[in-house]
Amino acid sequence: MTKPAIYGDHRRANALICHYGRENLAGVVEILAEAAEAKRTLGLIAAVLDVHRHVVTLLLTTDGLACLAAMIAAAAESEDPDIAAAARLIEAHSEQDERAAQAVIDEAAAADRVTDLIVAVLRTFAHTVPPMYSPFGIEVLAQNIMHFAAREGDTAE
Repeated sequence: MTKPAIYGDHRRANALICHYGRENLAGVVEILAEAAEAKRTLGLIAAVLDVHRHVVTLLLTTDGLACLAAMIAAAAESEDPDIAAAARLIEAHSEQDERAAQAVIDEAAAADRVTDLIVAVLRTFAHTVPPMYSPFGIEVLAQNIMHFAAREGDTAE
C-alpha cells in the first residue's frame, strides 16, 4: 500500500465504518464511490485498517489482542474468499508487511473485488470487535468525522 492515509482518507474511513455499523448501505456505497473518484481507494483501505488498529488497542488488553490475532488467523482460513482475503490483509497490516498487504489488494483488484475486500474487512472487525460497532462506538467514530473534515485542507496531507 504505497499511498499513506491522509486526513480525507481518515474522514472517509470513519464515515464508512459508521455507515456500515448503522447498516446504511447507501452511505457505504457513497463513501466507496467518493474514495474511488478521488483516486484514494488505497488510502481508504489504509485508513480503515489504521482506525481499527487504533481502536482495538484502546479496547483490548494484551490477552484480548492475542485472542483477536488468533481469531483473525482462523478467519484467514475461511471458506469465504472475501473474509479470508480480509483476514490476510488485516494480518499483513498489523505486521507492517506492506508487500503482503499489497499482494492481497492486487489479488482483489485483479478479480474486481476491491469493494468486496473492504466490506469483508468491516465484517471481520464487526464480528471480532463488537464494542467498536456498538451505538456508543459508532458515535465516537462519528465525532471524528468532523475533526478530520476540518483538517482535510491542511498542508500536512
